Amino acid sequence: MSEESNNETTEEELGGVRYVPNFKQGSTQNTAYRDQNGVQTGILNGDVTMNSFSSPKEPELLVRRATDDEVEQARKQFVEPGGFATAKRILWEHNVVVLCGPGTGRSFTARRLLDDCGASAIVEMNRQRKLQSVRAGDLEAGLGYIWSVGDDGGKPFLDWEFEQCASLFKDEGCRLVIVLDHRSQSCSTASSKTVELAAPDLVEVALCALRWRCRYGAEGPAVVLKSDLRNALEKGDPPEKAVRAAEWALRAFHGEASVDEALAGLREDIGNAVARWFEAWQVSSVREYAMSLAVAVLENEPYDRVVAHATLLDEEIRKAQLPEDKKLRPRRVFEKPKQQLLDDIQTETVERQHPRHTGLREETVRFKREGWAVALLCHVWREYPSIHPILHKWLVCVPGDAARRALCTITAKVPAHEPLRFVNGLAAKRRYADRLLAAATLITLADDHNLQPLVEETLEDWIEYGGAYQQWTAAVVYASPFGQRDIRGALTRLAKIGQSPYQAPQNAVVAGVLGMLQNPDIQELVMDRVLSWSEPKYRRKGLRAVALSLGLWLTGLDRVEWFDAAEVYEAFDRHVRVLMRLVLEDPDFGGIAIERLSALAIQSQWDQDKAAELVRLIELAIPDLRWRRRRRAVSVLGVYHPTRRSQIRSLLKTTRKCQRRLSRVNRARAGASS
Repeated sequence: MSEESNNETTEEELGGVRYVPNFKQGSTQNTAYRDQNGVQTGILNGDVTMNSFSSPKEPELLVRRATDDEVEQARKQFVEPGGFATAKRILWEHNVVVLCGPGTGRSFTARRLLDDCGASAIVEMNRQRKLQSVRAGDLEAGLGYIWSVGDDGGKPFLDWEFEQCASLFKDEGCRLVIVLDHRSQSCSTASSKTVELAAPDLVEVALCALRWRCRYGAEGPAVVLKSDLRNALEKGDPPEKAVRAAEWALRAFHGEASVDEALAGLREDIGNAVARWFEAWQVSSVREYAMSLAVAVLENEPYDRVVAHATLLDEEIRKAQLPEDKKLRPRRVFEKPKQQLLDDIQTETVERQHPRHTGLREETVRFKREGWAVALLCHVWREYPSIHPILHKWLVCVPGDAARRALCTITAKVPAHEPLRFVNGLAAKRRYADRLLAAATLITLADDHNLQPLVEETLEDWIEYGGAYQQWTAAVVYASPFGQRDIRGALTRLAKIGQSPYQAPQNAVVAGVLGMLQNPDIQELVMDRVLSWSEPKYRRKGLRAVALSLGLWLTGLDRVEWFDAAEVYEAFDRHVRVLMRLVLEDPDFGGIAIERLSALAIQSQWDQDKAAELVRLIELAIPDLRWRRRRRAVSVLGVYHPTRRSQIRSLLKTTRKCQRRLSRVNRARAGASS
């Protein structure tokens, strides 16, 4: 069955919440809200949708703690880049500073800044967390936090997010260094706290590295460095190259390599170095290849996590090499010790304190040379096309952020006639995580790899000719901060997607608009556009269903944890009142609203909060609940819902009683306070 014909999607496929009601002709929809346990029934006719409104678990805030050795390195092996003094002053005064400038040692500078400002420990924040998700309970006083999101694409945070975060870190007695690639990624509110670093003197960096490696007797290697190797350090080279120059100077001084070999090693392109290493590499099994690729995708991740994903990749590769009538043989348990495996693939582990569990430790794994991971991934993808389908299948199983970075690297750096072929496939998948990965990859490619024309062409193609899930993916991209830069254009494209006859893209449009409404700068424009979508001319095109679905969420008839409807309906009272009236008058949506209001009316008899909520919702559409106006409202709504007249009459009568009861309670409280 094609995705076009199967336009109904499960709650799991929609990411946990169905934002557009699932109507089917000739059936009665039965919807149960909140978790249902031990429900037993006889015969039940019609669809049943169980919505628990449970959101996915938030990723942990902390991913790594800096080791004592890394902090000591920042103290003893540090050469100030240009702008360091300014960044230090800002961090002292405001508790938050933003660093940018690739190739200037930003992460190293971030550790030194936090150490100079007296941080009791230095930790790295999860790049998958947004600034708005950080809460006071997540932070520990005295800690220094680094949030490195330079290659995430676009602007990783908005003005209001930065303001809220800066205030929170100051109140909690913590400090935060945000690491970006370019100043343009920072927001206007953070511009005065953004520092573009200039690269430090590379020879001085190399000399500091030498003094760190040989605490005593660094004079000899320093002479080799200054006399023979300094010309290999050119302007624009990253500090990492200066550190390698120090290592080559040591080897040359001790006779382990000649000066010519040292110069060749320093000047060799990392891609050529990986290719040469691959040619000379003698491996005894697929395990080494699988482990090297796992480290390339998950560099600096915990060792046990990398091994788990390497094992999966190892199995997939070996299965692909087997004849159809053969079974996979199990691995020998004691095939190769850990240290030998790490040495064979040019990697090392770093032992550090566990980021969450005090007293426990963990190991992270990385290549010995910086940049090796990207070069190795590109080399394997380019030279071994037969592994593409295996890596396709494997990549979607690794953590989303790592998979996104790997896909962006492959797409942007490896020549291909159809560079987005794999992303196209992901966007058409039923699985929610696959489509979300496709959307995140497109956003990063547009912003960080100068591929915006290709991305926009792909999105337009999906909107015009794509299937339901590709349109869903396009909606997610246009609703993101990437799309919000041209908010009018994004809303126009979302309107086009919302006219789709399939529920998946409609659902994405509703969720995307709710996300947009969290940005105060564009709320009014978005609300005006939503109101225009409710016009009768869109009834047959699906867009009116999107607008009325938004009406359910904006009025508070439907609720989800991450969206606060109260802020919206207080700021846009007129818009919400119109949407509530349209919802009640719609033959389909009105039935849903009346059922939910009736359930609320039953609860209002013993729950004061439910009574207040019922009154608030009814008053949005029917401000005057006195007898004559109430009778008129029953007549009007009865035209749209002729079989529900008695239910509507009872509902409005109960609401009027709640209104009077609440009025008496409020008068009593006012009298007591006076």
